Amino acid sequence: MPRIFILLSIFSLISCHIEEKREVDSSPYFYEKPLLLNDGINTASADLHSINTGTLTDLVNSVRQGEIRGLDSIVISKNSDLILEEYFAGWTRDDIHDLRSATKSITGLLAGIAIDQQLLRLDTFVYPHFAENYPVTDNWTPDKNKIQLKDFMNMSSGLACNDDDSASPGNESKMYRYRDWVKFILDLPMVRRPGVWFSYCTGGVQVVARMIENASGSSLSEYARNNLFDAMGINKYLWSVTGSGRTEGSGHIYMRSRDMLKLGLMVLNNGQWKGQQLVSTQWIAQLHDPFYKFYGYFWWHQTFRPDDASYPETNALYASGNGGQQIWIFPDLEMVVVFTANNYDQKNVSGEIIKNYILPAVYGL
Repeated sequence: MPRIFILLSIFSLISCHIEEKREVDSSPYFYEKPLLLNDGINTASADLHSINTGTLTDLVNSVRQGEIRGLDSIVISKNSDLILEEYFAGWTRDDIHDLRSATKSITGLLAGIAIDQQLLRLDTFVYPHFAENYPVTDNWTPDKNKIQLKDFMNMSSGLACNDDDSASPGNESKMYRYRDWVKFILDLPMVRRPGVWFSYCTGGVQVVARMIENASGSSLSEYARNNLFDAMGINKYLWSVTGSGRTEGSGHIYMRSRDMLKLGLMVLNNGQWKGQQLVSTQWIAQLHDPFYKFYGYFWWHQTFRPDDASYPETNALYASGNGGQQIWIFPDLEMVVVFTANNYDQKNVSGEIIKNYILPAVYGL
């Protein structure tokens, strides 16, 4: 059974409308300080933070002139001040965008909150957790009882699930045919011991989402609203559901770019938003200490090495979704960068933008 989305006609109308926007504005751009709104985000001119506005101007003009393709928005915060906010191809700050797999990182934050609340533990065994939901699973082996929550959150469950391999039994394209995605994943055969091998598995995120729901007694979307979104003023979003009516923790939350920035700022500020500790400092530290060098707990990691050796390397923690939906967090620079884009199933351009424009602007080049 194919996946379904929130059963509201407005969802289809909004999502179809915004995904079709491709208006082009090729007029010359001149840097302007972002607009200050009553949404909890401070704004400032980039030059107040010693950032080269000429380089930022070149970036925006490159997008407008088609040299950089497919971008829908770029939002940058430095030292907790929003210094650049630009939209392209007909998009505006009030539009919500499909975050695709960047949603996984939000689910990772919610798992952290559930752990903070002692509803779950990283070493919670997954199959015993679902004993009442699924007393019998296919392809049983005792190794399945060894899989822990952290194994799914590090994409190392050991189950036969690899989204990068179309022949994999657990590939997401196969999962979407089923109503119950969690059962589909739990029924997969084991191919490795848990916790030893990275294999990107969208369905595993849905298992974690269901564990949060079971432990909290609420849907994932309700849990997010009550424990994260309401406190941050994130009040305009849509979140898709699976065929069984469960919140799709693995993808497809629709959110505004400024609200994506809020999430990045909260992580940058060690889990705090406006003085309120929403996610524990311990969980944020966990995100910065990944199981793999490049990935852990549904967040990606990357190191940027500038061509000019006189400038330092910098590390980034980021959420990423197909098409270029990304939230980049640079702790050393106290900077958050948000992209939304329509480059689906193509190479992300964000890394090159950061290296060729944003970091040089920060370094005053």
